[in-house]
Amino acid sequence: MYGNGYGDGGSIIGMLAMGFFALLFLAGLLVLLWWAVATTRHGSRHDHMGPGMMGGHGMMGGPGMMDDDGKALSILKKRYAKGEITKEEFDQMKKDVE
Repeated sequence: MYGNGYGDGGSIIGMLAMGFFALLFLAGLLVLLWWAVATTRHGSRHDHMGPGMMGGHGMMGGPGMMDDDGKALSILKKRYAKGEITKEEFDQMKKDVE
C-alpha cells in the first residue's frame, strides 16, 4: 500500500548522515576528555612543553623567565626531576641559565 516498509532510499542517506554526526560528536567528546585530563595532570601549560618550547621564547629565555630568585633554575630542576629532559640537556641549559 505505502511501499515495502524500507522507505524510498532517502531514509538510508538520513541514517548514514545521522551516524556520521553521531561519530563526529563522540570524537569531539573524546578530544574534550583527553584535553581535560592532560591539563589537569600537568598543572600549568608550560609543564608539559618539551625542551626549547618555554612559551616560544627559545631555550629557557624570554620575558620574566630569569629573575633574581632563580626561577629559571628552579623550573629547570623540576623538568629534570620529572624526566622531561635528559642529563645532557639539563647540564647545557644550566650553563645557559648561569
